[in-house]
Amino acid sequence: MRTGLIRLAGTAFGSVFVALLNGCSDPALPPPSGVMSLTFSTQTGAKAPVCPPADHLANAPVSLSGMPQVTGTGLFSEARDGMNEDWVRCSVLADGAKYQVTGEVISTGVDATGARVTSDVFAHVTIGENEQGALGSVHLSDGATGVGRYVSEACLFSVLPDQGANARLSVSPGRVWAHVTCAQIDDMRNFAGNECALDGYMAFDHCSQ
Repeated sequence: MRTGLIRLAGTAFGSVFVALLNGCSDPALPPPSGVMSLTFSTQTGAKAPVCPPADHLANAPVSLSGMPQVTGTGLFSEARDGMNEDWVRCSVLADGAKYQVTGEVISTGVDATGARVTSDVFAHVTIGENEQGALGSVHLSDGATGVGRYVSEACLFSVLPDQGANARLSVSPGRVWAHVTCAQIDDMRNFAGNECALDGYMAFDHCSQ
């Protein structure tokens, strides 16, 4: 009888101990989030090439407002992986004195024209804290580009904050907020020499680090 009581007490203590351990476990990490707002524009000059998608704003996540979802000073909407038909993957990994930054947002929704579209925006750059002019790549498709995917391996990224339009720029493990500009970006199937320019911002958080 005494042995049975000891066993029962031991079992009860073990259950309480396991429950306490479970209660002390780390909370689930939030899903990766990201937003990219990039404006297509026609290059300037008398002999500027044609920009087939025309001047327009590419948002990921897709926005009904038609306004930028991220600027250098504010973030107004973001995609969260697995929510609202959004898919987000990102990593901001320390690499010596710099960071290897990779991010992609795929988002489906209704845009400002009332059309249901899918935006897919990818970016990669190696960049250090307070650095500007880091060379990187952007791949982008949205409702205006159609099946064409616009790509540039010569985009410039900046995470150097200032007191004005770029006050929120930064990079640190697991997160980045950057200004992006591409003097030339073209359709991967391009045979006619058509090109656009691209300018805007991106922000990713809760990324692999």
